[in-house]
Amino acid sequence: MILDFTLDSSNNLSFLNEIRNPMDVKLKIFQSIVNAIMLMLVYSDLGEYNEGLQNRFGALFFICTANAFGGIQGALHTFSMERPLFLRERINKTYSVHSFFWARSLAEFPFQIVYPSLCVIIVYYVIGLSDENVGKFFMLIFVQFLTYQYAVSYGLLLSTVIPKIEVATALVPALVIPFMILGGFFVNQDNIPYIFYPFTYLSMFKYGFEAAVINEFDDVIYECMPGQQCSPVDMLSITLTKWECCYILIGLAIGIRMFAYLALHLISSPEKPKLQAPESMQIKNNQK
Repeated sequence: MILDFTLDSSNNLSFLNEIRNPMDVKLKIFQSIVNAIMLMLVYSDLGEYNEGLQNRFGALFFICTANAFGGIQGALHTFSMERPLFLRERINKTYSVHSFFWARSLAEFPFQIVYPSLCVIIVYYVIGLSDENVGKFFMLIFVQFLTYQYAVSYGLLLSTVIPKIEVATALVPALVIPFMILGGFFVNQDNIPYIFYPFTYLSMFKYGFEAAVINEFDDVIYECMPGQQCSPVDMLSITLTKWECCYILIGLAIGIRMFAYLALHLISSPEKPKLQAPESMQIKNNQK
């Protein structure tokens, strides 16, 4: 087991895809930079009072949305490249599902720190987010990292259960936008019908956005109008703390990834008829 894991780690498909395809890394970094430039152009002057409050909500939600879609699309693209080779190696019983899955996760981890952090690092002080203390800056990076991890888990699950990348990519809007709409920015939490609560409570946008809002306005006296104080957190009907949001993001990211692991195990079992090597290939191997 240890040897299998070590072998797979050293030859991990995901890591090699990133290293051997520098264009893919450059494109993801370029995407983060473009998002940052867009943020700086649109939110160059956040303003004050109600206008500034709405602008801050918009900037924070944009950051969450960009990282969520970036994580999902990145996972779809990466695993679609690995899937045929992985299934072929599973037919030959070269290595197990758990070694591939966990080595893959570890190999991609450094890149998954850089991608969601880059946009925050570029725009945070430029657009004028809270500069009360540097801890808020690092907390927002941490929140976006967790949001990205949840998104990667969700993208991995989709790419596992949907074999064709074209189909999975086409279905992403339908499978993600409901979570985005019910994430707390477009609709106040108190106005969401009960029937949509499952989407709300499973939404990566909800917890990433709420944690970002609490982090931005925590311990800050904000004036919605001259001389009139207000609580931005209460205005959005946020009932959780930022750490509770983070814990939920961690739990959901792990839970969704476990479902992806089980799905990967089911589709890659060598005993499944659909994964057996063609007869001609088996005869050729026997002759060798």
